Amino acid sequence: MSRINAAIASILVATALGTSAEATPIVADGVASISLCGTLLKERHWGPPNFGEDPRHDSKFDAWFVVLKKIVKVQYGSEQSSLRKIQIMPRPEVPIGTNTKRRLYEVTGTLDTAVAPAEVMQVTLWWKTLREVKHCP
Repeated sequence: MSRINAAIASILVATALGTSAEATPIVADGVASISLCGTLLKERHWGPPNFGEDPRHDSKFDAWFVVLKKIVKVQYGSEQSSLRKIQIMPRPEVPIGTNTKRRLYEVTGTLDTAVAPAEVMQVTLWWKTLREVKHCP
């Protein structure tokens, strides 16, 4: 089992058991597939052209996040952070009016270091599958 797969397995087991996953961080490498579970959250953020430096002329956009039940430690480059919410991109297709705070979603994809202005956190989960679930694994 590779180090990345072992780290993912450790996080999933720790989350399922309700223990801290701080010993083994998730690596944001843009390659390994991971699965996270939580509620979805939409936040308004400043957009182009100046991302909040000129509020009279800057646009706003909706950024989407998965809010986890437990904090996870994420390694991106030489840095580490403990995160409870992780931005997901591209924007999920959630029907208007859906109360995402009361529904659980399993989000699968690759975690990568944020590089674009629309990526508002240190890391971004580029999702491949997003499905509503009754319980987090």
